[in-house]
Amino acid sequence: MKIVKYLVIVLFIISVSGCANKPINIDVSESKYKSKEQVKVDIKNINIVNVSNNGEMKNTMLGSDTIIPIIPEVSTNETVENDIKDYFHTMKMHELSNKVLNIVVKKADSYWTWSDVQKIPIFGLLAVGQKVTYGLNLNVLFELEEDGKVIKSYTFNETIEIKNENATQDDIIAGYKKLISKYREVFFKEIHNQFTKR
Repeated sequence: MKIVKYLVIVLFIISVSGCANKPINIDVSESKYKSKEQVKVDIKNINIVNVSNNGEMKNTMLGSDTIIPIIPEVSTNETVENDIKDYFHTMKMHELSNKVLNIVVKKADSYWTWSDVQKIPIFGLLAVGQKVTYGLNLNVLFELEEDGKVIKSYTFNETIEIKNENATQDDIIAGYKKLISKYREVFFKEIHNQFTKR
């Protein structure tokens, strides 16, 4: 059974690295952030620019962990952008305010790791079923402008990580859902503190 799972992992890696790899259909709506109350903020409008990409495969040689990007049909950076729009949409803007919030999604890519141990057939068989790292690199800049001048700047720059299995595509889907749920919990707790408690 372990041999089969190991071969599945290897074949999955090959398919991921190939040109014919298709984005995965992953529904992450279940963990969507929901504000508990409508908050009024002294902001007239928000502008969002998304310059992030999907990330890329890294460290494909033996002796190092391989970083394998997760490519869902709705990309991670698009999910982050939509989450931010939805979050601020629940807030009540101040029409007479002279403040504008500019948001730049600089980085929002997700991945899972194929460890150096898993790459070696004998040790890889022993490692089958063990949990690996899933991560989301997130860098979002917030700049609050008043009359065209930046009066406050804040950057959320963290890598959110969880542990999950990676033997099949179903494992990748489950891991990605957990990862998005964790990112939403961490990110919006911090954003809420930055923009509604000060």
